[in-house]
Amino acid sequence: MSILPVRNLSELGIIKDRNPFDLPLNAFSGGTNVRFDNGKAMRSPVFRLVLKDLPAVEPWFCVGLRPSTGFDSVFIGDTDGSLHHYATGGVENVTERGFQTINSNTPWTSAFLGDVLYLNRPTHVPRFWGPGSHSFAPLPGWDSGWRAQSVRAFKDFLIALNLTKGAVAHPTLVKWSDLTLAGQPPASWDANDDATSAGETPLAEMDGPIIDGLSLRNIFIIYGESQVWMMEHVGGQLIFNFRKVFHEGGIINKNCVVEVNGKHYVFGKDDIYVHDGTNKQSISDERVKDFIFRSMNNKLCSRFFVQHNPNLNEIIFAYVSGDTDAKFINPTRCNKAAVYNYANETWGFIDLPNISSMTLSNIDHVFTYENANARYDLVGGSYYDQEDSLETHVTGVSAPLPASGLTGSKLLGLDSMDNGALTYELDLESYAPAYVERVGLDLDTQGAGLGDFKLCRRLYPQVTTFRNIPLQIQIGASEAPSGNVKWEQKQSFNPHKQYKIDTRSSGRYIAVRFFVDKPADFEISGFDADIVSGGRR
Repeated sequence: MSILPVRNLSELGIIKDRNPFDLPLNAFSGGTNVRFDNGKAMRSPVFRLVLKDLPAVEPWFCVGLRPSTGFDSVFIGDTDGSLHHYATGGVENVTERGFQTINSNTPWTSAFLGDVLYLNRPTHVPRFWGPGSHSFAPLPGWDSGWRAQSVRAFKDFLIALNLTKGAVAHPTLVKWSDLTLAGQPPASWDANDDATSAGETPLAEMDGPIIDGLSLRNIFIIYGESQVWMMEHVGGQLIFNFRKVFHEGGIINKNCVVEVNGKHYVFGKDDIYVHDGTNKQSISDERVKDFIFRSMNNKLCSRFFVQHNPNLNEIIFAYVSGDTDAKFINPTRCNKAAVYNYANETWGFIDLPNISSMTLSNIDHVFTYENANARYDLVGGSYYDQEDSLETHVTGVSAPLPASGLTGSKLLGLDSMDNGALTYELDLESYAPAYVERVGLDLDTQGAGLGDFKLCRRLYPQVTTFRNIPLQIQIGASEAPSGNVKWEQKQSFNPHKQYKIDTRSSGRYIAVRFFVDKPADFEISGFDADIVSGGRR
């Protein structure tokens, strides 16, 4: 044993649930703010500051609305129920006149149907925003004494889930509106009016309350705490048919499911899984499930959410974490996310700067010499990106967390540091360093014995860095399978000038760590480790 080549670093990603010494050579045992694609481990996107000091007191929810032409709007919901509208640099209050604020951390849900946006929070009557609206308005035909836990869209109907009518709770009730017309909210929710298609059905056999629902191709999926039901449009007098599809599964919170390529990816109460309405499969088991569910704060699961990032083929599973790797401590929103790349089936992790909600929008900002006041090296995109700035980005709302250095309520955009297209300045308060590591290299598959003493003499990294910012590398070793790694001092590696680093790290289990402290992208394609066996002792 001398030169150990390690390649194809995007094949397996980070695997936290198995012992490091049981992993294949090209799997990583830890890391944060890294992703895996095109054979490489690389820096995850960073947060750019779209708007600071939002008029909303404490932003809790956001949703993007795409008009027929031009740039998207982003609607921001406050903890008191008020609403603000962000579009092309400006913010306005679009709360309806006479609205009675109620402070609450209950999750919002949204639906878009026939050019009308619907927003719901269980503290208020559902509201809508239609073509030509200047403020939100209460849903017509809805009884003022009703409250719904979730409102979604399916075919030409608006669906309300888990209702309270006056003082009476109906936790398994599914209620649907009359058929909607383009540009208009439904006129009726009266299930007793035979002249309309409105109706309701309690799922009496459902174990526990309905949490949320979402359309999936031509069906609608209803999620409880531990069960999953299907709602099918059959027409006629019944209109809808219901049946249970999974006895186990469920969902951990509202907004914890997304549809991608005809499948639902779900953040469940004890697993993260994917299904197509018929077959269900865990995507986290034996990889990151134990780590996520052990480190999460389940008491704050009402903060959790899931967001699709189609630009990177990734799904963001956001949660409140007590992980020692987390940069933002004791958050009031989500401070961590497990990120699943569904194209290559790998997992990574990112730090979230106290974020409670994310959406997709093509937020616009074009810098000119007259209005640019940001540092050139911290602004994303290029001149061409400013010419064609309709690309959609993940956008989120962040609340202050002074103990972790987060000041002010913010609207943030997720974008690559050096290869991005979003022309906003990096939010330095939200920036978190990136690292990836592999510990527990016993080299048994290369013929070394578990009792053999190994000496790592040098490392030949195959990496790319940007803006001439070097990569930092640490080599370490441990004597026992679960022993603490004794790390050597950091070594700076500039791939433009260097091709190796020297080391004298020795032990029965070798460890390697890569990281960049400063805001910069990096890519690691592989490395060769020069390791010799020193016999047993």
